Amino acid sequence: MSPQQPLVSVIIPNHNRERALALCVESVRSQTYPRIEIIIVDDHSTDGSLRVAGELGVTVLRTAANGGPSIARNLGAARARGEILFFLDSDVALEPDGIASAVAELLTDPRLGAICGQLQPEPLLRQRRLQEYRALQLHCWFYTSTGRTVGFGLHTAVFGIRRTVFEEAGPLNPRLRHNEGPEYGYRLGRRSYEVRTSRAIRGRKDSDATLQVMLPKVFRRSQAHAMERDPGVPFAGLPARVVASGLCLAAVATLPLPLLVGGAGLLVPPALLGMALLLDADTLRFVVARRGARFGLYFAGVHVLLLVTSATGGAIGVLRRMVARPSGRASGPRRDVAPPGPRTA
Repeated sequence: MSPQQPLVSVIIPNHNRERALALCVESVRSQTYPRIEIIIVDDHSTDGSLRVAGELGVTVLRTAANGGPSIARNLGAARARGEILFFLDSDVALEPDGIASAVAELLTDPRLGAICGQLQPEPLLRQRRLQEYRALQLHCWFYTSTGRTVGFGLHTAVFGIRRTVFEEAGPLNPRLRHNEGPEYGYRLGRRSYEVRTSRAIRGRKDSDATLQVMLPKVFRRSQAHAMERDPGVPFAGLPARVVASGLCLAAVATLPLPLLVGGAGLLVPPALLGMALLLDADTLRFVVARRGARFGLYFAGVHVLLLVTSATGGAIGVLRRMVARPSGRASGPRRDVAPPGPRTA
């Protein structure tokens, strides 16, 4: 085996992504890098994902029960043959040079623990305007940085890692469905590895098409983030955006204020919303520069809804964790301890 061209195992965890799965696999087959194996791990989908996967001519595994993406990724890693593991969410289509760029960086720097990609500001499938909002929002919030990743730990949607590093750090924490990235990035950092984001590794994501889908998902994830978070792991987010979410929630809470203090209370909610949007001004500037002021107004309105929903879910998650902690019903994952999981064959 040539040291310049190690085998790359692309591991695609999937749950109910029938619509995008074939596009994801086709993007991997279109890579400029020549030595790739593809492994789909279906986490007990209830749509037609298994049928689609079976028609793609790749290795298909299935988890014993729906356990979350960490368990699916670990199962794929245990069956993978490659010297480099590349994890790609099943609703993301990778640009053709993504894997070649990841391999080049991983082979160049032995202290590079993981290399993460970026989501493009365009959705994979464009059907409604909300998908354009979500693609822009995710791009701005999580993937615009280049170089060392500090705030978010590790982006599990698109990342590559050497097998030796994965085995040293241990599998992804199977108890985490939403905080596995920050926890794993922290674990790599404790072993003096760096986590880096590269603009050369790009993908487009199949974003949510309706508020009825997006907002409940944001609520559930925010609540789970708060409940799963280990206080010993650095917070995976930018403080300004957390404050912005809180200000939006406060704006909603102060809507009845005019009934108590009169007309002056009418000024409080819009003032709070204005401060929230100001804290995320970089995102709004990017959107307006790219799509114009009219779309910028639409983006700001939906963005407020997302921030309120996220803050509500996070607050409820914190309260649930506080209530559960005295009775021992909930606890965060242990720090810097590789959780049990499937070992590499």
